[in-house]
This record gives sequence, structure tokens and C-alpha cells, in this order.
Amino acid sequence: MMGQGTLVQSETLSSLISTSAIAIAASSNRMTTDGPAEGVTAPREEGRRDNGSASPDAHSIGADSPCLPPPEQDDIDQSHLDRIRDLEFQPIFIQGEHRSGTTILYKLLGLTGRFNIITAYHIFYANQLLHRHINGTTQQGRDELEAMFNSWPDSTRVIDSMPLNADLPEEYGMHLFRKTANPKLTKKNLDVMNTFCRKVQFISDPSRPLLLKSPWDFSRFLFLKQALPNARFVFIHRHPIHILNSQLKAIQTNQKHGNPYVRKIVDVPGFLQTIHKSWPFQKAVGWASSPK
Repeated sequence: MMGQGTLVQSETLSSLISTSAIAIAASSNRMTTDGPAEGVTAPREEGRRDNGSASPDAHSIGADSPCLPPPEQDDIDQSHLDRIRDLEFQPIFIQGEHRSGTTILYKLLGLTGRFNIITAYHIFYANQLLHRHINGTTQQGRDELEAMFNSWPDSTRVIDSMPLNADLPEEYGMHLFRKTANPKLTKKNLDVMNTFCRKVQFISDPSRPLLLKSPWDFSRFLFLKQALPNARFVFIHRHPIHILNSQLKAIQTNQKHGNPYVRKIVDVPGFLQTIHKSWPFQKAVGWASSPK
């Protein structure tokens, strides 16, 4: 049985790797040799688009792809917030570390039709969800998002083969990061979280519970329960060694092939410049690139 110190070390290392994986995936520069990363194969061919022409390099697309609302854009939903101010929602959190299986569980539960979930559309159009819903332009936004995805060489998210579309299950932490530069739920961004959840609940089925997940908060369930007293939790477990191995492979895959989806979704000014200089980033790159 693992001791408490081992669990803390594993959690710290895992968090370090996850942060660096996002930074590598979002980077627009190649940081690899010409050879494939050890232990990692190229993305499956069925995940590549075949449009009869050369596909753009994944490292060169993402931030410059078809325009979508930037995270810092003025929130045009402001005039509609009175509609959701008293809207209640029942949050159910899926708790698990990055690469522990939270995404597939989230998708499967969402497919039952018994829950509302966060999707890529909600993240990219967070500032316009109410406005588009009320004015009947939701489908236009979804089509714009699909057009951006279709312009990329890969039809999946690369590291987990999840198809790129407007209904791609996503983490609430991505919204918090785009709005506050912090993917974890805190006292400071709790209002941001509540507003976002109420928006999603309003434009979905208000009678359903809202299923949420963000591995950044996997060990912080006590705070989540304090912040949202009516919250419920589903815990998912995978052996820590398999989690760390999967995270390192994700780093290697993103480092070798690039990931326009991650680059686009974390396109927050100043993030890449800061994270590239950090010790965790440099350390994780060294681990992921080591032949040992």
C-alpha cells in the first residue's frame, strides 16, 4: 500500500506533467529531433483527413485558424444575465487525475441523455451562449466551430482519439483558464464558474443535473463541496504508474506532432511565454525526451 508521502509525490509529479503537456501541445515551435519519440507511434492514419492535398503542419495552425471569439472578448451575454441569476443547477463532479479515464466516462454518461455536460462549443463561445440561444444563432456558432476543426489535418484530439466536433466533451477548467488564467476552481473565480454553469444549464435541459469534470481539481473535492454544497461526486481510479506513463506519452505525442486543438483552447496571452521558462516545463520536457 502506498504511504501518504508517496501519494503526495505522485500527485505533485502528475500535476507537473499535465501542466507541461498542455504547454508543449500549445507551443507553435518544434522542440524535437527528426526521429519519433521513443515508445510513441504517430497518430493513427484513420484520424487524419484525406482531402487530396497536403495538410498544413499541426505546429503552424491553431491560433491563426478561422476566427472564433477570443476569451478576452467583451461578454455580449451581459445583457441577458438577469435571466439566469437565480437559476439553480445540480452539479455532479467526475473526480480523477489526467489520463485516468475521466473523458471517456464523461462522454458515456453524457450519451445517456440524463445529464447536461460541458462541450467544446460551450468553451469557445462562453461569452455568447445566452445571446446566441435567445437569438436563434446557436447553430451558426456550432457550424463555425466545426469549420475550424475541419480545416485541421487531424479529425481527432490526437492524444485520445476523441473526434473533433462541437459536442466534444470538455472540462470546466478550460473555461476558468481562458477567463482567469487558472484552471482550478477557487474562491476568486467561483462567480465565473457559477455564471458559466448557469449559462450551460439555461441553454440545455434545466431539469437535468449538470455533469462536470476537470482533473485539475481531482484532489480538491472537499473545497468543491464547500463551494457548491449540493455537489455530488463520482470518483474514478487508475493505477498511478499507468497514469504517469500515459501522461508522459501524451507529452511525447504532442511534442512530436503538435496539437492545434490544445493550442487554440489555451490561447491566452502570456501563458506560453511564462510556462516555457518555468522549471516544471523544462523538467518534464527532459523526462519525456529521455531515452531511459
